[in-house]
Amino acid sequence: YFTCDECRINFMRMYEECRFERCNRLSSSTRNEQNNYSIDEWKQLALWLWEVHNDVNVRLLYESRNLNVNENQRLTAAAEEEVKWPSKSDCPECWYEGGGWN
Repeated sequence: YFTCDECRINFMRMYEECRFERCNRLSSSTRNEQNNYSIDEWKQLALWLWEVHNDVNVRLLYESRNLNVNENQRLTAAAEEEVKWPSKSDCPECWYEGGGWN
């Protein structure tokens, strides 16, 4: 899926570490009698991938500015929101007033 080794490693790390509540949101316990995933499970997968994508965009923003979030070199929430998808201007109902997504 990922042709970039660093991207593949980072993605697998996020998956294995259950980032963004993956272990609670995406589990085999939600399969139906036919061993298929529920509609909610598929929705959660899409939302989880969306969160991973936005996390990568924020991390790349920090890297492009030679900042290290682990050393408390934080950008403003507004700066981080600029690289997240969808933008507030494209989908205002997707975001809460405080910055979280809906």
